[in-house]
Amino acid sequence: MSKELKVAKETILEAGKLILKDFNSNIKQQKKGNDDIFTISDKKSENLIIKRLTKKFPQYGIISEESKPIIKEINWVIDPIDGTFNFSRGIPFFGINIALINKKEPLLGISYDPLHKELFWGEKNKNAFYNNKIMEVSKVNNLNLAIIDSSTEFINQFPNSKTVRRFGCTALGLPYLARGNIDAKVFNSSHYIWDWVAGFLMIEEAGGKITDLEGNKWSFNSKNFIASNGILHSKLLNLLRSKPKTI
Repeated sequence: MSKELKVAKETILEAGKLILKDFNSNIKQQKKGNDDIFTISDKKSENLIIKRLTKKFPQYGIISEESKPIIKEINWVIDPIDGTFNFSRGIPFFGINIALINKKEPLLGISYDPLHKELFWGEKNKNAFYNNKIMEVSKVNNLNLAIIDSSTEFINQFPNSKTVRRFGCTALGLPYLARGNIDAKVFNSSHYIWDWVAGFLMIEEAGGKITDLEGNKWSFNSKNFIASNGILHSKLLNLLRSKPKTI
C-alpha cells in the first residue's frame, strides 16, 4: 500500500466520523448555483480532508467540490459529501470520495459510506477492494435482469424499469458496480470529476468497462458515461443509441 493510499484512507475515515455527528440533526441546506446545494457539513469535511492531505503531501494540488482548485502535475480530487441532498434530508445513502490523479488517469480512489462503515478503494494496477476483500464486477449478461443506476434523462430508455434505479449518490453507486451489487451506471456531464473519478478506477480494477455513449474510452473531457460489468456494455451502447431521450 502506498503512503498516499494509507493517509487518504485514514483521512476519509476521520471525515466520515465528523459528518456523522451532523446527520439527522436538521442541517440547513444552502443553495449553490441553480440546482445544487451544500451544507456546513460539506465544508467541515472538506476542510478536514484538505488540511490532512496538504500537510502530508504539499507537492500535490487540490480539486475539491466546495473550493477553488489548486492545479499541479498530480492532484487530489475530493468530494467531501456526495449525496448531499440525501444527507441533508436524513436519507441514509451518502458517501465521501478521495482520488489522486495525474493529467490523464486516476492513480488511486477511495469511497466511504460512513453510516454502514463500508470502505472501498483501489490503486492503479493493484486491484480494488471492499473492507480488504478484492472486488469483482458481476457476471450478469441479460439486460432485462441487470440492475442499472441511471441519471434522470436516461431512465426511460431502458425496457425494464423495474431494474433501473437512481441512487442520488455516485460515490456509492460506482463502488457498488465494482463490487457486483449492480451491473451498470449511465450518467452525463452534470456530474463532476469528484463524483466519479475514484469509482472509475475501482470499476476498471474490478474488471469493468467505462466509455462514453459513442463507445470511446472515457477521458476527463467526456460528456457522458456508461460504466458496466463489461459483459453488458455493447448491449447498453446499442440500446442507448437506438432510443431517443424522453426527458
